[in-house]
Amino acid sequence: MKKSVLGLVILSALFTTSAVHAAKCRFQHDSTDKFTKVRTLWTRWDPMESFFGDLGDTSMDTPAGFVSAWYETDEISLRVKIELKGFSDLEPPFYELEDRIVVPEGARLLVMMADETIVTLYSAREERVNSAVTPPETGMNITSSFEIEAEADIRYALDSEAIAALTRQGATNIRVEAADTQYDVAIHKKSFADITKAIECIQAAL
Repeated sequence: MKKSVLGLVILSALFTTSAVHAAKCRFQHDSTDKFTKVRTLWTRWDPMESFFGDLGDTSMDTPAGFVSAWYETDEISLRVKIELKGFSDLEPPFYELEDRIVVPEGARLLVMMADETIVTLYSAREERVNSAVTPPETGMNITSSFEIEAEADIRYALDSEAIAALTRQGATNIRVEAADTQYDVAIHKKSFADITKAIECIQAAL
């Protein structure tokens, strides 16, 4: 009897969590191709760090991280965006901007969960991006320096086992393994559930 009651409580808590996430779902794109009838859907990017804290410390060595979930052709993927930003008094030469972030196909994403277990995902395709330069006092760059920015959108395939692990509890840290380096992002406590929310939002929309 006690086990039955406990099971109902756990089940109720899971449904409540899913309902809360569904209520907060925000989608950036949802379309169906007229010819192929393939639906493409992804959630809006959620920052993994505090906007007023960690994001302000972002540099070319300290990445900012964002998360989204993607659905297409009956497959769900986790998307992680790594953003590097810095400033220079001199305009950098092209060779310093080329291939600033390179994530090979099959590279690992390590997600540390609240209980310190690690969920390992693999990139679905190569991501290779150059840095962009914005001159001083141009556009959004209000400084007197050259703004240097690189932004990589990396997609990781999800199977049923990974989805179950990532939606069972919150995540506290991620590590994006790149070609010759790695990018570690400590997730802000208010964003622990963002990976779970993104996946559950996609599932709820299907």
